Amino acid sequence: MTPRFLQSIAFVLRHEGGLSGVAEDRGGLTKWGISTRSHPVASSDAFTFEHALEIYRAGYWVKMGLEPVVPWTVAAKTLDFGVVSGPSRGGKCLQKALNSFEVGISVDGKVGSKTRAAIEQVLRKVSTAELIDRMVMDQERFFRGIVNRDQTQRVFLRGWLRRAQDMPQDF
Repeated sequence: MTPRFLQSIAFVLRHEGGLSGVAEDRGGLTKWGISTRSHPVASSDAFTFEHALEIYRAGYWVKMGLEPVVPWTVAAKTLDFGVVSGPSRGGKCLQKALNSFEVGISVDGKVGSKTRAAIEQVLRKVSTAELIDRMVMDQERFFRGIVNRDQTQRVFLRGWLRRAQDMPQDF
């Protein structure tokens, strides 16, 4: 596991606890943020933190193409939203934020060479914080949309918005 991944997953894990089971949570029981609905093995006593890290690495970090994304704070924010909303939506959030600066890339959720080039292009004009702020706005819209469609999810809105507004910090 690379230092960039470990730094980014540390940001994600600020919001993902050990074992969590809230009746209204559509993801069901989670262990270190890994849903037992998506990964039934997570309900096993043998499921370790190292297993969770490998799911995050292979199922999110690698799948989303985040290792080469510079700066790491953009990669971490994209990863975090991918964890909470799905890998493709995390990539789309980044791409929509980039397009808000008129770069005109496809919003397909795939963080490849065109998305990375767009990041470089945008960051020549604006700060990393400004790019991440655009991502935050999209994430907040997404979470409010969930609650507008299903009021039973309102119990999570405050935490979701706090998570959306949380910013990874350079050390």
